[in-house]
Amino acid sequence: DSLETVTMDIKARLSGYSAPADDYLIRDVSVSPSSVELTGPAEDIARISQCVVEKDIDQELTSSYSETLPIQFLDVDGNELDLKYVARVTIPILKKKVVPVRLDFINVPEGFPVGQLSFHISNEEIEVAGPAEAIDRYKEIPLGQIDLRTLDIGMTESFAVELPTGFVNTQNIQSVLVQLNSEGMVSKNFNVSTILINNVPLNYQATATTQEIP
Repeated sequence: DSLETVTMDIKARLSGYSAPADDYLIRDVSVSPSSVELTGPAEDIARISQCVVEKDIDQELTSSYSETLPIQFLDVDGNELDLKYVARVTIPILKKKVVPVRLDFINVPEGFPVGQLSFHISNEEIEVAGPAEAIDRYKEIPLGQIDLRTLDIGMTESFAVELPTGFVNTQNIQSVLVQLNSEGMVSKNFNVSTILINNVPLNYQATATTQEIP
């Protein structure tokens, strides 16, 4: 008989497992290796219809499950063939958590009451999921920085939602819209006529070339 080589995907048939639906997220099962290469007489290779790893776990999971299982090679009738291989299956289990978003500010003038600014945020909280040991330490989702030098009445800005590697955005919220609540605010221009120079290094002289800013 002639030799033949085929590559077959390994299918996982796992049953009997669950996770608390409100607090955890079950991800797709992964198999390592994901495929197997077989070489043998063409007649024997032709008998193989599929290869699977199978187990009834019968367990509620609150963390990722991983186990090495024997690979079963089945013919077209579902009968197991006598071939010995193993593969490792993993069921990723992620813990859910609702996390608030956080805005930061830069170029804040000394004494400016930034805490009195009010913003409308399209999503003040976002549900995410991640490994249990990491999600418990995850407190906020930093959106980005607002530059007070560019802040103006009617300001609206969109911030991308970025999560740590291995985390999942369960609500698929890709961006958050932030709008300044400018009710009761007015805009006004001032002429600056007193320009002072501070912190001039020793043995240096400095002169302001602009005496007034309209």
